[in-house]
Amino acid sequence: MRNPFDKNRPPKLLFEAYLLFYVSLILLFGYLSPLAFSVVLTAFAIIIVLEPVAGWLIHKRRMRFVLAHALTLIVFFSCVLLLFAFLVPSTLKEAGGFFRFVEDFFGKRRWETFFQLRPETKELLSPTIDKIYPKLLSFFESFVSGLQKSSMTLLNFIFYVVLVTAYWTFFFPTFKKSILHLFPKTTTEEARRFLRELYHQLKRYLSSLILVATFVGIVIGIFLLIIGSQYALILGFWGFFTNFIPIVGVALELIPLLILCFSLGIGKSVALLVLISIVHPVAFIMFLNLMKGVVQLNPVVIILLILVCSQLFGIVGSLIAVPVGIMFRVYWRSFIVPRLSA
Repeated sequence: MRNPFDKNRPPKLLFEAYLLFYVSLILLFGYLSPLAFSVVLTAFAIIIVLEPVAGWLIHKRRMRFVLAHALTLIVFFSCVLLLFAFLVPSTLKEAGGFFRFVEDFFGKRRWETFFQLRPETKELLSPTIDKIYPKLLSFFESFVSGLQKSSMTLLNFIFYVVLVTAYWTFFFPTFKKSILHLFPKTTTEEARRFLRELYHQLKRYLSSLILVATFVGIVIGIFLLIIGSQYALILGFWGFFTNFIPIVGVALELIPLLILCFSLGIGKSVALLVLISIVHPVAFIMFLNLMKGVVQLNPVVIILLILVCSQLFGIVGSLIAVPVGIMFRVYWRSFIVPRLSA
């Protein structure tokens, strides 16, 4: 069998062999060291999202490279720190309150009061709810317990994300040039073309996802605040976080919102359901417009990728599933399609 790394091979085939080798190493690194993998991915995402802002300061405001990136990082992390300082205590308090609400709603069977006029419906739903409630309660308990146990891990994660992002930002242009040296000189053009397209696709995807997730989280949080819900912050944050997981995240977002509907009364519940039915189509249209020119993935493929990646890498896997799919789609278009059409 011919050596796939033989430098006499055609440049495209040689680059493909090296690319698959490096991707395998990255995935192995993620499997063996999930915390370090998460830190690197988060730092990379922050850098490529903030890069256009720093670029605007450099080209439009004539700032020097170091000053522009330093200012961008300071503003970004200051905003994150303020959000943590002001929102996290209230959010954790609301999370505890919402957990007690769910426990009382199902455990003390308060849901039955909504079906007093329809006892046949109550009898129909009762066996199903009795099965769902223990699993739902177990999920909330494990989630809260996981947060408590991982508090130090989370602090370590945040510390290293800040540290890696700060250092990596100033060396990122050099990093982008140096990465070409990982491949043989004969494959430089192939590597540059592929990596440039992949970088462009990932940047557009991440920027679009952050904007859409922020839009959904803010709209839901503000609406719940307006109608007087005491869980506006936690459910707004939940809406923001779950929208980072395409398709599956929307279903996760809706579960606590639908449970909350039972405590709001008919008028407010209908208003919340109407808002949800409007917000997500608008968010979807926003996402499609922002993603014009970027490779599209089939929804079934996305769900399968989320299942596989979450099994391998946990919650980080569900977040990186679509970027992995984008990378595979770019690879397919660059290497497989030309072979099939030859």
